[in-house]
Amino acid sequence: MIKSGKFKIVLICCLFLSCIGLGVTLAISQSATNVVKNTFSVGSVESEIKEDVSISGGVINKDPKVVNTGENAALVRVKLTVSPEDMIVVNNNPKSLKGNININPDWYYKDGYYYYQKILPAEGDDVTTPLFKEITGVVDENGKFLTGKEPFEVTISQESIQIFALDESGTKVGFNSETDTYNQATADQVWAVFESKN
Repeated sequence: MIKSGKFKIVLICCLFLSCIGLGVTLAISQSATNVVKNTFSVGSVESEIKEDVSISGGVINKDPKVVNTGENAALVRVKLTVSPEDMIVVNNNPKSLKGNININPDWYYKDGYYYYQKILPAEGDDVTTPLFKEITGVVDENGKFLTGKEPFEVTISQESIQIFALDESGTKVGFNSETDTYNQATADQVWAVFESKN
């Protein structure tokens, strides 16, 4: 009878250990199949060019500016193209025989683009200062082209990006918020990441 009692105790211990082993196995398999997903989304940056154009007193009034219509603060740059190219001198030269455009000091020229030197806040239809306000030296007071001047086009295109980016190593570069002080070197880092991905 003692042998059968020991046998029952050993059998109960084996069943108990088997149940524990089964429970641990199920717990491990359950935790391995429930994968946690981290979802990140890119913020919305939307912007557009707004301008008013009129001719008065020998001046073409044109004030191109960029409006932030998106949900996030943005860095902005524009490309200014004049066609024919030799028709206009950018940055006012009163002795020039060509037309003149005087670029606003809030814009910085580098590698074919004018960079707005401020963070453009989100929503609320925030607007940059105009890239320029007028074109002079090409029309008379009646709005007709001066002798030797010909019709021309001024084309402005713009790009806007978030105020920060992740570089190739996953390091955040840029600004933390729209209230940060603008720094051209920091903005250049963000634009460099943007250009490397496009």
